[in-house]
Amino acid sequence: MFLRYASESKEVDDNVEHKVQKEKSKKVISSNDQSPSGKLDFIDWVQRLAVSYHFEHEIEDALAKIHSIYTSNNNVVRQDVVIIFTLWLYSFDVFERFKDIKGKLNNESLAEDDVEGMLALYEATQLEVPEESILDEALHFTYTCLKSLIDNYQLSPCLNPRVNHRLSQPLHKRLHRLEARHYMSFYQQQDPSQNHIKLFDFAKLDFNMLQHLHKREIGNITKWWKETELPKEVPYARDQLVESYFWSLAMSYEPQLSTTRMITGKLVAIICLLDDIYDTYDCMKAAFEAVIQACNEIDMVAAKEGTSNFVMPHVKQAFINLAEAYLMEAKWCSEKYVPSYEEYKNNGVVSSFGPLQITSFLGPGNLATEEVFDWISTNPKIIEAVSLIGRLMDDVATHEVQLRQYAWAFIYS
Repeated sequence: MFLRYASESKEVDDNVEHKVQKEKSKKVISSNDQSPSGKLDFIDWVQRLAVSYHFEHEIEDALAKIHSIYTSNNNVVRQDVVIIFTLWLYSFDVFERFKDIKGKLNNESLAEDDVEGMLALYEATQLEVPEESILDEALHFTYTCLKSLIDNYQLSPCLNPRVNHRLSQPLHKRLHRLEARHYMSFYQQQDPSQNHIKLFDFAKLDFNMLQHLHKREIGNITKWWKETELPKEVPYARDQLVESYFWSLAMSYEPQLSTTRMITGKLVAIICLLDDIYDTYDCMKAAFEAVIQACNEIDMVAAKEGTSNFVMPHVKQAFINLAEAYLMEAKWCSEKYVPSYEEYKNNGVVSSFGPLQITSFLGPGNLATEEVFDWISTNPKIIEAVSLIGRLMDDVATHEVQLRQYAWAFIYS
């Protein structure tokens, strides 16, 4: 169904209404008409409606001014403090004001009737690091209180679904485009002030424009996939282009990263293809022709950015590492060898994302430096952790599907 969008070559429609509504929202963020608390609430909604990428400088300036006000004022609403922390990755020291003389969180500062404040604090606790015990305390308290309010039917019909939604998974772990659409329903139930109406109108326009762009991207990926004729040559392989594209959409949704998204979407499809082929040793030539084509496309994009000389060696090495990891899994399967968890983990880190961790840095301007790619190639702890989480989640979620897939592979082999 997405193939029909591939023929559309226009960029995101830059219509007049979008520009007008964008300027209105920008003025609200930059103006001094709102109280600090009101402005923080507005910025929080800007983020949840996934339009913050339009106002990065304005938001940073506004948060800096509000921070300056709050550092000299101890009578601060808790919700405001945690919103600043969540949006700006502010220091954990902001929570010190909520401790009692024993160094523990003061329950009076975590009043059960302050649902919005508890929600904000609950999400802030998701950003804790091991040495910050204060957020551990806050996580336990806020979750227990909020869950109790839900279980005892103490929340309004308007607030109950919002609390349920945010307890199920925090904002930073969600796909922003889906979250934006979800919060539009919540947003309509808010106080219809003029500022909020302006923001809502702009968010709807922006969402529809980006959705059209994303459809074109999936359409182009679908067209490429059919032109490779891989579905015919490898009939047992996964044909899940939309799922593949969602990987790239999870990494970025902004219009300026359209090319990066399409390359990443293609790479995910190719990685799935290689994974399936290594399970049966079939159709290797077709698969590696697709790899070569993808590498050529990456090379063209990198050349335009002037990064080809140091990007392509990393991309090629990533594909080599990926192939070796898949070959190891195939060897285990052939020999009926059950690897230890350590062996599975070490190999799974490589087979999890492969070249994606390299290509995800294409496109975002000055981030794609030689130092960045050299750093990625050392497999730092953050990359290893993300890769391992991705591998474990993927294997758990696709276990039954892959058993059926192996049965089909056996029939065709």
